Amino acid sequence: MSEGKPCDYTVKETQDYLVSGLTEDGRFRVLAARTTLVAEEGRRRHRTSRTVAAALGRSLTCAAMVAATLDDNQSATLRFLGDGPSGGIVAEGRNLGDHIGVRGYVANPDVELPLKAPGKLDVGGVVGSDGFLYVTKDLGLREMYTGSARLQSGEIGIDLAYYYTVSEQLPTAVSVGVRIEGANAAGASGRSGWVSGAGGLMIQVMPGHDPDTATQAIDLIQSNLDGIGPVSMRMKEGVLPEDLVEAVFRGVGKADLLNRVPIKFECRCSRERALRTLSTLGEEDLRRLAGEQESTEVRCHFCNEVYRFSAQEIREYASTLREENEESERDPS
Repeated sequence: MSEGKPCDYTVKETQDYLVSGLTEDGRFRVLAARTTLVAEEGRRRHRTSRTVAAALGRSLTCAAMVAATLDDNQSATLRFLGDGPSGGIVAEGRNLGDHIGVRGYVANPDVELPLKAPGKLDVGGVVGSDGFLYVTKDLGLREMYTGSARLQSGEIGIDLAYYYTVSEQLPTAVSVGVRIEGANAAGASGRSGWVSGAGGLMIQVMPGHDPDTATQAIDLIQSNLDGIGPVSMRMKEGVLPEDLVEAVFRGVGKADLLNRVPIKFECRCSRERALRTLSTLGEEDLRRLAGEQESTEVRCHFCNEVYRFSAQEIREYASTLREENEESERDPS
């Protein structure tokens, strides 16, 4: 999202949303997000364990904040591929101008680990600290840009901050959190529970400003971050992203918030796209499939939506593929 645009988006107070801006001296960029509904939608759709829900929610929050640093109609995909039992997390954020769309999934959504401390979910253990974070940006060019960095903890926020610092040479601090309530909230495992608060903060030293000359300000920002406490708890309490920005820059300077935009969990899948994925089977296998079962299911990895196609629909699609292949052979150009 380009800086300098006036903050003119209408956001309901119950919605997830993100604010972004710069300090008056231009040294720091800040993004703050409330993602409670997004994190809960991810948990609900993928039927995750409590710890995986926290990991996925953090990843979706990070994807939203990264997308907000891009221009309209650009996107970023974050892949946290550690050695933990989750098997990897993928989260995508798209800057659509009037809102940020996010979606994501976990390879093994139902895995669980014991609490690593009272009330503390072991997100780092589920993700794993031996592996890489890959960030792929679709900037509308002929080729996508992909950068990577080694995971530092598997806690998501720390890993994104390290990626920005070493891969994009942009010193960054990230704080993200997801609060899980309900059954087993004090126990070790289970799918029960729901997201009662989720959000994130990201602060970056802007290019052209030497972080060594801003040591005092950075130390104060870090102290303020520590004083804020868990972002997820602040979101549960009703603290607004704007309040977080004010708190994190207290004593440092005023941040001018230039954008305020909704965040939504939304997927690009559709019935037509789901049917298209069956084209890899080829006409012959599709007809065989239609003869063996009354219906065929296609499940979207990102949102877990299931699309069902009757045997007749599969036969019709096989015929469509044949016609397309014949047309391609007649006109190879």
